[in-house]
Amino acid sequence: MIRVVVEIQVKDGRKLDFLNIGQNLVAESRKEKGCIEYNLIDSGIENQLYFVEKWESMEDLKNHAAAPHSKKYGELLKELKEVELPVEVYETEKRDSIIKRRSIRNYTNDIVSNDIVDRIIRAGMFAPSAGNQQGWEFVVIRNRKILDDLAKMSPYATPLNKANIAILILGNKNVRFPQNLEQDLSAATQNILLQITEEGLGGVWLGISPENDRMELVKNSLNLNDNIIPFAIVPFGYSTEKEKIVDRYDLTKVWNID
Repeated sequence: MIRVVVEIQVKDGRKLDFLNIGQNLVAESRKEKGCIEYNLIDSGIENQLYFVEKWESMEDLKNHAAAPHSKKYGELLKELKEVELPVEVYETEKRDSIIKRRSIRNYTNDIVSNDIVDRIIRAGMFAPSAGNQQGWEFVVIRNRKILDDLAKMSPYATPLNKANIAILILGNKNVRFPQNLEQDLSAATQNILLQITEEGLGGVWLGISPENDRMELVKNSLNLNDNIIPFAIVPFGYSTEKEKIVDRYDLTKVWNID
């Protein structure tokens, strides 16, 4: 898999022009064979933009560079650049989602489709639970005001300000084995994170329970009844961060009993 990051320095007063033309290039490039991801990202810094791309192979990337729409829009965009900056191209291994998963806290403004969200929720529901009690409930939140309100629950919850979607994981205490409920919800949350990675997105687990102040804020914001436990919330989206795989395997933490 090939990852490409292109930093753009735009001429003064031409950022909006670049974005308008660049989105046409994005739309055409996403149709190409081998395109996994293609985004134009506004960094929020004056005159700075990024193209972030992911391709199945180097051959697909070369075909993209030679495509008529790449040449057409490339010439138009060249006139709007202040300087030519180096293009970062690097190859990443295809690994299982368990290995690739990491906490992602910064996202583009691209909308995650309902089909993807449905697959993520389904993955959460495939988690094991005590006695198969399935005491979970999931709230998909796209409302900007609610996301910003929930971000106030903790100084670590700022990813909610940056995402345009989040999944709130709730537990219903009316189950057969309530003492195991939070274990069940942990398994569901991890499944959600793994499916987010599988979809080529990034997300982060923000804990709510057992912090009473966080739980009360969430309950009040969404008017939840006392039988419902706000357990965790996962903001997610298309990542603006470079992919980085960290090997966390530590043999010193493994005990063998023969």
